[in-house]
Amino acid sequence: MKKIMCLSVVLLILVGVTCAMAADTKVTKTALTKENQATLKGKWEGSADFGSGQKCNLAVEITNDAPPFKGTWTFSNLPANAPQFPGNFAGDTKYAGPFDNGMITNKGTFIITGQGGNFGEFDLMGNSKLGGWFYLWGAKGTASLTKK
Repeated sequence: MKKIMCLSVVLLILVGVTCAMAADTKVTKTALTKENQATLKGKWEGSADFGSGQKCNLAVEITNDAPPFKGTWTFSNLPANAPQFPGNFAGDTKYAGPFDNGMITNKGTFIITGQGGNFGEFDLMGNSKLGGWFYLWGAKGTASLTKK
């Protein structure tokens, strides 16, 4: 009886550890290199979060597959009358701007710089997700994008 009880306890512990490990599994960062940089080309869509519950949509379209990367990033449904934006975009809730100097850093991240000093740095997560942070007209936020 003790033997069965001990085996049951060991089995329960193993099942618990396995479940905990599965729940903690995350998509890991994939360093961008010359070999996989073409993965960036295409349209990426997702959300941007400025903190304090202020979120909007973000789309990044990259038109070529080698540095310097070129494209457009478009923020839509920006928070109306948000104080962090100079002039609140004159009441507009959309901002789109080109970039033509996207680069891969020595850390394997993707950096873009747009008009007015707007800036973003993103990590490739697997082959179909980008995650990172950005500055848009002085407001810092985070972004999560999926390749379409």
